[in-house]
Order: sequence, then C-alpha cells, then structure tokens
Amino acid sequence: MAEAIVSKSAPFLVGDWRVEPKLNLLRRNGREIALENKTMDVLVLLASRAADVVSSDEIIDEVWAGRPMGENPVYKAITNLRKAFGDDPKKPEFIETIARKGYRLVANVSSADSEPSPSARKPSWPIAAGVLILLGIAAFWYQNLGDEIGGRVVTVDDRSIAVLPFENLSGDPDNDFFCLGIAETLLNQLAGVPDLRVVARRSSFAFGETEITEIIERLSVRYVLAGSVQQHEQTLRISARLVDTRGNVIWAETFDRDNDDIFSIQSEIAQSVVQGISSASDRPSIEQQINTNNFDAYRAYLVGNEYLRRRADQWAGNALDAFNEALRLDPDFAAAHAGAATVLAIRGTHDTENIAAAEFHAERALALNPNLAQAHAVYGLLMTTTDDEAGYAASVEPLRHAIELNPSLVEAYNWLQISLRALGRGDEASDVLRQALAIDPLNHTLNMNYAVNLHADGQLDAARDHMLQVLEFPDVPGYTYDWIANVEISAGDYERALHWIKLGGENGGLSPDTIGWYSNALAVAYSRLGMFDEANRWIGIAYVDPDSHWWFGGQLAVLGLQRRFEDLQDIAARHEDAHAEDEAMTPWSQQMMGAVAFENDDMEAAIQYLEPLYRPGWFLYNGPGGKSGQFPPAHQLVIAYRAVGRDDDAERVLSELWQHQMEQRVGRSQLISDLLIDEAITYALMSNEEMASQRLHEAVGAGWRDYYRYLADTRFRVLDDLQGSDDLIESVRQEISLQRERVIAAERLEPFDIPSAANAAQ
Repeated sequence: MAEAIVSKSAPFLVGDWRVEPKLNLLRRNGREIALENKTMDVLVLLASRAADVVSSDEIIDEVWAGRPMGENPVYKAITNLRKAFGDDPKKPEFIETIARKGYRLVANVSSADSEPSPSARKPSWPIAAGVLILLGIAAFWYQNLGDEIGGRVVTVDDRSIAVLPFENLSGDPDNDFFCLGIAETLLNQLAGVPDLRVVARRSSFAFGETEITEIIERLSVRYVLAGSVQQHEQTLRISARLVDTRGNVIWAETFDRDNDDIFSIQSEIAQSVVQGISSASDRPSIEQQINTNNFDAYRAYLVGNEYLRRRADQWAGNALDAFNEALRLDPDFAAAHAGAATVLAIRGTHDTENIAAAEFHAERALALNPNLAQAHAVYGLLMTTTDDEAGYAASVEPLRHAIELNPSLVEAYNWLQISLRALGRGDEASDVLRQALAIDPLNHTLNMNYAVNLHADGQLDAARDHMLQVLEFPDVPGYTYDWIANVEISAGDYERALHWIKLGGENGGLSPDTIGWYSNALAVAYSRLGMFDEANRWIGIAYVDPDSHWWFGGQLAVLGLQRRFEDLQDIAARHEDAHAEDEAMTPWSQQMMGAVAFENDDMEAAIQYLEPLYRPGWFLYNGPGGKSGQFPPAHQLVIAYRAVGRDDDAERVLSELWQHQMEQRVGRSQLISDLLIDEAITYALMSNEEMASQRLHEAVGAGWRDYYRYLADTRFRVLDDLQGSDDLIESVRQEISLQRERVIAAERLEPFDIPSAANAAQ
C-alpha cells in the first residue's frame, strides 16, 4: 500500500505530518521544517516500505548509490528526521531502531488529500524566509545557552570548533577519501592552536552542517567549519565557510587553484578560521603539518590515512599500499612514514619483521619532522611491543608529547591510557580517557575503554550502563557485546553473558574475519555453563587458522574445562612446530604451552615455557576488566618449582606475586571476583589458610561462579581443604546448574544457531 502512496513527486502523510518531497518540507499546523535532500530521500524510502525493516546497507544503496559521502550518513539522516518529527528513539512514534538490523517507519503512511498544498497558495519567497527563520531559531538557541537545549543545560566553550567532512562535488566517488582527508588535515592544523578546543574526527564527522542544535548539544562547540571540494584533472575548487552557532557566516571563500596549491589553500583556510575566532592581538600562525609539495603523494597519503582511520576489511594492506605509493612519489614525506609505521605497529605487535619496519619508518618520520605528533605517538606505541614494565613506562613520555603537539590525536590518548593501566596507574588512565572524550564524545573505542576501567575498579553496574549507552552509537563493532559479556562474567551471570555474545554474532555480522572471535567466545561461554556438546560444536566452527595463538587459546579454554589435556598436548605440539622458525613465540603462546605442560604433569616442560616469561614487569599487565592474565601462570610456575624441588625459586616468585596482588588493591573501589580468587590461591600457596578462606568467600560474594574451571584447573586443588570450601563450592555448582537449565529450556523453545556461521568459516 505504501509503495503506491509514496513517491518523490507527490505529497503524502506520515502520521499528521504532510511530507512534500519536491520542496524538501514537512508541514503540520502551520509549521514548516526544511530537510536536506538526502534526509528527505531516506524518509521517502522508509515511507515506501512502511512497517518493514530497512537496513543501513539498503538505505546507502538506494539513497547514496552505494557510495555515501562522510561517515555515518544513515545515522545522520535518521537523527535529522527524529528531530524534525520530535520523536523519542526510546519510545518511538515515527522511526524505530531495530538493533543492528536497520530502521522502520512505525507511523501511519497515507495519501495526502487533493487540496493544494499551502505552498501552492503562497509566493515562493517564504521558502527563503524559512531559511532566515531557521537562522533566527539558531540565534535564539545561541543566546539562551545558559538555559535548556534538548531538555538539559548546555555549556559552550567560546574557543571551540568542529570541522565537518568536506562534500565531494567532483562527481567521482573515488574522490571521497581525498575530500575527507582535506577536512581532517584542517582539523589537525587547528588542533595545534593554543587554547582552541577542536573536536576530534570521529565525533566531528558524525554530524551534518545544518544540525546546529545537535552540534551544540552533543559537542558543545561555538563554531563549525564546513566546505566542499571539486577536483577536475589539474584544477581544484575548494569552498569553505566558518559558521557560528547563531548561524552567522563569520568567513567564507572559494579557491580556484591548481592541484599543487592544495597546501597553501589549507593553510589559508586554517589561518582565516583563527582570524575569525581570535582577537587581533591573539592570532597564532598556523604551521604546515604536511611536509610534501607533491600533490599525488599527498593524495595517496590521504587515501592511506582514511583506510587507517576506518579499520574496515583489508584496511591494513590497503593503507600500507597507499602510504608506500606516497613514499615512492616523495621518499621524504614524513607524514607518510608515520602512517606506514602506525599500520605496521598495529598489524604486527609480535612480528619482529613488521616491528623492525615500523621502527624504521617512525625514526625516519621524526628525523624529517621532529614536531609531527603522529610520529611521536607511533614511537610510543612501539615501546609497548616489548610487553613489559620498562616498555610501558618508556611509552608514556612520547605519547604525552604527541598529545601536546596535536590535542585532537585520539589514538595517542588511547595508547597512553593502555600504558598507564598496564603500569597499575588506573586513575591516571581514566583521567586521560576523560580528556579524550571531551574532544571525541562519540568515539566507540574511547567509551568502551572508559567502561573497561570502571569494570577494573569493580564498578560493574556503571561499566555495564556505559557500555549499553555505546550500543546506541552507529556502526558498533560486534566485539562490543563481548566486552559487555565480560562484565556479566565478573558478576557471575554466565547466562546473561551468553546472551550478549549471541547478540554480538547476530548484530555484528559474520565473516571469515569475525567468525573465529564469535565462535570462540560462544564455545567458552557454553563451557562455563557445562554445556560441552554445544561448546565443542562452536569451537569446531572456529577452526580457521590452527597456527594462530587466539585459536590455541580457544581450544585451551574449552578442552581444558573438560580436562582433555591429552588432546591439548597434540594441539600444543602442532602449534610449537608451526612456530619453530620464529625468533620467539608470543608471550601468550608461551603461557598456553606452559599451561598444557603443567596440566599434563610435565613440570620440567612447564618451567621451560613459563620461566622465560618471568621478568621485571611481567605481572604488571592488566587485561580487560582489570584482570591480570599473568597470575594463573605465576601460580603454575610456583607449583612446578616445588614439584621439582626448587623451593627457593618458588618462594621468591610467590613473595613477589603476593606483593603485586596487594598493589592491585590500591585505589580500587572494589576488587572483582577474578582478582579475589587469584588472591585466595596465592594465600593458600603461602599456607595462610585463614586469608585464603576469607578471599574465597569474598570472591563468591563478588560473583565468582567459575565452577567448571575449579574442577579442571589444578591450581584450585590448594583450596579444596579450606574450612567451609565444600559448602561454598556446592552453592556455586547449584547456581551454575540453574543458569544452565534456563539456557537449555530457552534454546529448546527457540533453538539457537547462525545458519551462515559454517559458511563464514569456510
């Protein structure tokens, strides 16, 4: 019915709103709201399929012909429509979000009456007047910033700006990356201006130019820089305008130049922005950050940078190819060296060849431009690849310096907080994340890491609530659900954790790149509930790359809970053979090899794998949720030493282990259950049964429910004889049995499977 009613040429009704696609107008009770072209196109599409769910991909295909300009265009359009209709996304009367599926129009769609629209009886000038009215409304919002905007008081920083993605007017979709890169270059140039708050890319690129009140409310900025780019052969036309929150155009100019003038154009635009928002006595000069005069090299660099920022499928190879092309054209292009170093550092954390190449590019970038923030940031990242205390400590200074040089370089904040957290400086890490979120509030990674720090601090409810808010962001990756599951695991609710992991697979999409993560997580969750048939089925689907350490980790988790250590011995042997020519296994692989040897009662082999890992700083790494994956192998090393008569070594490690566990308590609101159970084992190894029993009771009270690991993991045998442990473990068993029964009953009514899972793994 809706398809027959709705078209781009005739008015129709959505609820009590009259939609006029030709004029891009919504009308109701004498009120008119103008929409952007693409926003109206999205509304027409939703209305033509009223009550049906329309995916973001379908919207992009229909409205943007599969090549959208800017980031999150569907989210922007939906946000615009909800604002226009006055719709509440939590209680939608017009547009409903179906999580990770798409959107559907829930309001009634009907034919407009045959009566001429109000616009047909009025002269055309009111349309222009409507624009002035909108600007007047923006001025009203601006003048009342001390009052309420969107139901809350908003404080706007006078010296603050958001740079929007520049529109591609070239008619060539291949220019999209080029246009976005120009906007990001300007953003980075402005970020170097003292006392100017520049919103970072992720958040800034999420909004459209006309969304003045949305920008004020969400980003708290006073100015917006917008523009467009048109490139044809050897010529460029770049238009830019600086607009304040009143809607006043502070500055606007169009540049018609040759391609090679792109660098001077960007500097002129940035300088004009500074002049527009600064007093005559306070106008710092803008330094050129792109040290090349080769237009084609610069264009290739922007393509590589865009792949690096987006991290989509095949991003690393595409980004590195583009950076290498830029360096072929200009071997002294510092920013391209820094970009290549970043890709190599991220892609090859434990690959010595990649790390060596990354170090070369980082050092070359710093030699060519000592003030390049990206080069200092990746240099700091490379320090952490040693995965020890010294490396994390050494990374802090270059990462802080990168932030000083470019306060909008978000990845530097993120890498810095990881180092601080690894060093046990959780409060500082949270402060760094808060600083980053002030300039990039819609950044998924920053928000999730902030929630992880809440998790580490034992604030499980706050961590869960923050993560759930992030699910409202556009384009949420599937692993977000796994992080929420980690919070539920710490709370002892494995049933709920399994629910979130399932949602991650369903809503995050399955592909050969993601099926391993998803099926591994499912297999471990089922194992925790004692549902081993289901666990084995999913770990079989995860059989993608048997040589990878993450696949080995999944096998260890699932088969280990079933005490199938002979099977694991075969897997470990194959894993070791696969890495025989490597200079060294990853610490994680060594740790897993040691665990398999330990559980097979081969203590000499366990020591062989675990002892080299024991070095200064080994215990300092804090994983997601504040869990330290190094405590269990430390226990194994102590037990192995004792088994072979090396008691002095055992006591030395045990003493240092206890000291570090006490350090983990400093500054935390509450210890999560995993840390408490590790403390219980440590105290038991120290023959302090009273404290061991106390920590065991505290762990169960904090949510520890890892019953099947208790049965399977040899470390837990030191807790068997503690006073009251039998009754306590029995209560844990009963709780897990109830959770398992509920999961089985639910899946009996609604069998759970992803039909495409097996295909995705092939």
